[in-house]
Amino acid sequence: MKEGDELCLLTFGPDNKVEKVETLASNIAVDSYCWDSQGEALWILSRGGLIRFNLGDRSRKPIPFSLPFEVERKREYRQVFREVWRTLRDFYYDPTFHGTSWEKVRQEYEPLVESSWTEEDFYLTLNEMLGALNSSHLRVTAPSAPVVEEENSGAMGATLLWDSEKGLYRLGQILKDGPLDKALEGKAPEGSLWVVAFDGKPLVGNEDPEKHLLGRSERRVLVTLRDGTGKERVLAVKAGPVLQDLLLLYNDWEEGCRERVHRLSEGRLGYLHMKNMGWDDWLRFSRELETEMEGREGIILDLRYNNGGNVHDQVLNTLIKRVYSTWKMRDYGMVTQPTYAIGPRPVTLLINAASLSDAEMTANGFKELKLGALVGETTYGWLIFTSGRSLLNGGFFRIPYWGCYTLSGQDLETHGGVVPDYRVPLTPDQIVAGSDPQLEKAVEVTLAKLKGK
Repeated sequence: MKEGDELCLLTFGPDNKVEKVETLASNIAVDSYCWDSQGEALWILSRGGLIRFNLGDRSRKPIPFSLPFEVERKREYRQVFREVWRTLRDFYYDPTFHGTSWEKVRQEYEPLVESSWTEEDFYLTLNEMLGALNSSHLRVTAPSAPVVEEENSGAMGATLLWDSEKGLYRLGQILKDGPLDKALEGKAPEGSLWVVAFDGKPLVGNEDPEKHLLGRSERRVLVTLRDGTGKERVLAVKAGPVLQDLLLLYNDWEEGCRERVHRLSEGRLGYLHMKNMGWDDWLRFSRELETEMEGREGIILDLRYNNGGNVHDQVLNTLIKRVYSTWKMRDYGMVTQPTYAIGPRPVTLLINAASLSDAEMTANGFKELKLGALVGETTYGWLIFTSGRSLLNGGFFRIPYWGCYTLSGQDLETHGGVVPDYRVPLTPDQIVAGSDPQLEKAVEVTLAKLKGK
């Protein structure tokens, strides 16, 4: 049972049918249990802890216990090493081990394991051994270390730019829905604003303003701003975590891509981006597809910077759909069947070297099915589907279980990824300048298809 499940007592009648179901407790994780000798309580093993659950008053009493034991680290390391090596020997997806002699790898690394004196040495050696396979999605992780409570640094949801003329930091981009944007109530300031103090402490010279936000995540920070006339005002900003800022930046980039596609195509093309290939990303893709395709003549699907997952089949099946009829209700417009079909409208797929794993599977399927043109850079070649296994000491390692191949038999991992039809580099200086030639090329290719109809 998992957290949130109910613990129930079932009463059976003489015909072996359930006569009564009584809920004893909810929100309890039960790994295993047994009755006490009087049948008045349950002994429950829950996430490594022991609980005595009294049936009479439904009370729970944690029972502290300890069991001292000794571990011979050398023997434990040896056993974990052998578990990992043998499991990969028997279940790794490629029986040729990417051209590596797996037996020779064992002979080379087993003595190194024997000489490991610390966990750090051992796991570094073990993961170095896995590197001999030149394989993605493959690593060994140590048992979870105790969680250390730390105070996270805060972020305002804005970029600060050093203004040497003023000797102050000027507010650059204010991220939509970020802490500062909320403090300003979504009203973009007119003209420039400079940050002069945090919590009443003036910024001295070009000192790093981030030091005033150390440990301030989810806390209120008083930010003093000065406008071009010298007038100052103080805003109470609830700083967010740094990762939230990164997400807001990502969302801003995505929205900028959508606006650029609409502008360059004069509203003829829609734009969809998938950050990952998880279930939530698939649901978002399905929702946005309906709105982005409304009144559009084509679509650009962007899988750049996608970390993968496992929804390629759902995405490709949606792209394959073709319109076969229309229907309508009285006083309403015509609706296609199926409702979310893209075809016969053209689709262009954007990929780059950071399109990983299931994004590459999707790109390969898109290419094999000839659903449209691929624009950008060759994907990374990081495509294997995995299983996993727990180790004797509580560690864990991933097992590349399924290889992914083109219809011609090429391994998409060792072959080097999916190659675009139109290779368009995107350099760091172009990114900094706000240019995106890959997106512009995708718009050009898609509009050309519309013109050629």
